[in-house]
Order: sequence, then C-alpha cells, then structure tokens
Amino acid sequence: MTNEQEAIALGNNRTLLLKRLKEAKAVLVGPANRLFGRARFDFAGKRLLGANGLYLQWQVRPKPDEPEGYRNQQTNRGTVTLMLWRGPGGP
Repeated sequence: MTNEQEAIALGNNRTLLLKRLKEAKAVLVGPANRLFGRARFDFAGKRLLGANGLYLQWQVRPKPDEPEGYRNQQTNRGTVTLMLWRGPGGP
C-alpha cells in the first residue's frame, strides 16, 4: 500500500480519523487547545470543530489536488491544519 492509500484508508475510518484529529489537538498550546475543550467531530467534513470558528481539518496532503512533491509531501496519516472559519454559519 502507498502512503496515499494508507492516508485515504485512515480518513475513511471514523475511529482512526477521530484519533488522528485528537492527536493533532493535543499538540496545540494555551488558548488554542482550550478552544477545543468541547470539540465536535464532523466525520463527513473530516474535521474537529472548536470554538470561535477554529477547526482542525484533515486532508490527504497539504494540496490534495496537486501531485506529491517536496512542498506537497504525502504521509501515511494525512495532514491536519488549524483553520479559522470566516464565512457565515461556520464550517
């Protein structure tokens, strides 16, 4: 299995994806971590929703629509990014 295939399998498994997002949450420090105290898991959106518009977004690699490369590396666990929702209604 390739790294991309392993990452896709993780992203399609509710239990493994939630675990991956919680691991990413655990490395947040100070106020950022506290904003995820009562986080809500959005499996369909592959994200963990915090407070004040912050969320942790999982994806296969940083730019999933572009090929793998030095600046777009693929891991077997995917990438989690801290994001801020700026649109109406939240993510």
